[in-house]
Amino acid sequence: MFEEGVRLSRAGAKRLDEAERRVEELLAAGDELQTSPLDESEAGEQ
Repeated sequence: MFEEGVRLSRAGAKRLDEAERRVEELLAAGDELQTSPLDESEAGEQ
């Protein structure tokens, strides 16, 4: 159970880092917000 918890923690941290990177990209774009489709492999990942 501990190993599974560590694996899940690392996966969660990775997803949070990716989300933070996306937010930073949006903020850097300024007033011109642009959308782009999510990578299908990321959308179904769990």
